[in-house]
Amino acid sequence: MEEVRIVADADNNALLIWATSQNYERIVTTLQKIDVAPRQVLIEATIAEVTLTGNLQYGLQWFFNNEVGKNYTGTGSLGLPADLTLTNALKSIPTGQFSYAITDSNDIVKTLLTALASDSKVKVLSSPQVMVVDNQQATIRVGTQQPVPTGTSTVNNVTTTGGVTYKDTGVFLEVLPRVNSGGIVNMEIKQEVIDVGPLVAVSQAGSTAQQERTFLQRSVTSKVTVKSGQTLVLGGLIRDNRTEGQSGIPVLYKVPVVGALFGSTNEQVDRTELIVLITPRVVQNTEEIDAVTDEIKRKMRAVEAIIPAS
Repeated sequence: MEEVRIVADADNNALLIWATSQNYERIVTTLQKIDVAPRQVLIEATIAEVTLTGNLQYGLQWFFNNEVGKNYTGTGSLGLPADLTLTNALKSIPTGQFSYAITDSNDIVKTLLTALASDSKVKVLSSPQVMVVDNQQATIRVGTQQPVPTGTSTVNNVTTTGGVTYKDTGVFLEVLPRVNSGGIVNMEIKQEVIDVGPLVAVSQAGSTAQQERTFLQRSVTSKVTVKSGQTLVLGGLIRDNRTEGQSGIPVLYKVPVVGALFGSTNEQVDRTELIVLITPRVVQNTEEIDAVTDEIKRKMRAVEAIIPAS
């Protein structure tokens, strides 16, 4: 438009307008339409995981002597030492394991029956939530840093002991939402869960095996489209591992029913079920922001008492 000058004052977040009264009214009307608060999106992710573990071990060990002819003695053993006393046998049995022993007059174990069954159920539920302005990237990470030894290195016969590095563990969520005029939310999502695993023996050249920490990692990277307030399955996993093993006297330990008298049996079952859900909620104004805040406070029962009312 002619006879119009507009200067932006970034420090004060203001516009200086030089124009006729008619043009000024047109500019102000336009600014009122485009100068609106940006939409925000509340991203709620839910990671539900159930791990079932079962283990069954049972077997029979025995040791015997018998005479074969006039001057010969036969000796037989199935995993049982000749000089195992009852006291030492009881010390070597894990707590909670059933055992039954038959001894001779010198308290030496001749037959040992062991049986052990165990099972466990682990439930993991993580629900990270993050609020972000439309078309902006948000990141949330909740967890700890686990120290990991870097080992040793040898150069020109000089051995250098490594230091310690740190690995992030816990729940990580990175999301970039884009909301269109119809209320549909397009999201670029990276979801990751890292847990600390058991210690395993790691061999290094020229050195003895060391115990190193393992890490269990589950991650999902995807682009999805969903309506505001609608829950979408981002990923799912079912893993079922079953291991069965038998050992004992050849041929005899495979005989049905009585085969357990001539060996040992080990059965292990590991099952993991994992599902990742994502729910975006578009927040248009301050009233909806207050409603979302109150809802989150109600969900977090442990911190509701220390958060002041809005």
